[in-house]
Amino acid sequence: MRFYDLTADVSTRTELGGFEWEIVLTKRPATPSITLSLDMRGLIAYLQPRRTTLRGEPFTMPEDVVGSYAFYHATRGNVHAEPGAADKYRTGKAFHLYRPEAIDALGRRTWGTLTLDQPAGVTISLDAAWLAAATYPVVIDPTVGYTSIGASEDSGVGDIILGMRFAAPSAGDANPGTAFVYGRTDASTLVGMVGSYADGDANPGGNAAVHTTPAAITLTTTVGWRSAAITWTSITAINYWLALNGQGSGFHINFDDVDVDMHYAARTHANDMPATFPAAPTENPGGYKPSLYVDYAAAGGGITYSQLEHAIKRGSFRGAFLGVR
Repeated sequence: MRFYDLTADVSTRTELGGFEWEIVLTKRPATPSITLSLDMRGLIAYLQPRRTTLRGEPFTMPEDVVGSYAFYHATRGNVHAEPGAADKYRTGKAFHLYRPEAIDALGRRTWGTLTLDQPAGVTISLDAAWLAAATYPVVIDPTVGYTSIGASEDSGVGDIILGMRFAAPSAGDANPGTAFVYGRTDASTLVGMVGSYADGDANPGGNAAVHTTPAAITLTTTVGWRSAAITWTSITAINYWLALNGQGSGFHINFDDVDVDMHYAARTHANDMPATFPAAPTENPGGYKPSLYVDYAAAGGGITYSQLEHAIKRGSFRGAFLGVR
């Protein structure tokens, strides 16, 4: 077993750094699978199945994301009220376990399959025929990316308005708060508007806006987190809908396949958010959680990203992976 850190890079899947371990097989194994112990307390894992289209449109899903797992905090969402919470939790994602690849001594490659089975752990399986024909040693390289960013990219947000249900963590005002979106554009700059709507139904259609000033977030051709101020009237600790209105073709955001309440409708208001969410929106097929979050806490407190990166370097997150059997 070989272990090493990956460099933090906000433009990649190792937004807060990463952890790579290489499993080296010096000879053909007795069975084509290896099980790693995994402590999932406080986390929910979401399988990222292979998709070909999203809402009938193509999108980007890297090969090592197919069959991978996105791990989210069980009790944290993407709207934060207490000081410092947004710095720690952002979208509520803790890390991503990417699909492993095996490489033999001659450079031949094959993808492994991840199977999550609690409490046993996570099993990496390889094709038995490939192992039989391999030249040893064989290196298997599962990767953990410490990131809050979704692992796939949606390129069709510029023509719709998305509505995502969230439970307000506490009563309060965003005067102002801050909305964050992770994404990019094909060319030049585009603005995405982020607002919030009342709940009261199984979908946001026809619900009134509770924002007084939506966030106008400018994306550029350089991928990354972008933010802008958002204000809303006083809200209480109940359900609301967080909405994103993309402003034109070429507007891209990242997402994970996650089981959340999400609806979308045709974009009806350019460069603004409608006073009511468009009627009769369509439920998003499958799971969908965009890389979008809001902080309406008072400034100060909590743990900063630099402190979190330092914790990663100390190995605090590595304790989730306890061993091999």
